[in-house]
Amino acid sequence: MARSYINTYFMWLKSLQPIDVVDAIEQGKTIEQAYKELGINPLRMGIAAARGFLKISKTSQAKLREIATVDLTLMTLKYENPGTYDVIQRYGERGTAYIKQWIQGALKILGC
Repeated sequence: MARSYINTYFMWLKSLQPIDVVDAIEQGKTIEQAYKELGINPLRMGIAAARGFLKISKTSQAKLREIATVDLTLMTLKYENPGTYDVIQRYGERGTAYIKQWIQGALKILGC
């Protein structure tokens, strides 16, 4: 059961659009702002369900924090969303800092 909610994190990574990443980096947009802009969206509904589950499952929270690392995120993007990965790589340290900030924001949104 927890796996499906943790998979929400990976679904989010796959759904990132390169142009949105460029805009976010250039404008300093946070994940919290992007989350609010989703409106009614299946991904947002999945995030809400995952947040509810994760709030009661400390073990799943710990597992998500374990997998929500910069290295694993970049590796996932490299194979599952290469366009977004390329954008982040072109920005170098600024792109890595962006990913780190967004991972922390995602964990916060998910209640971890």
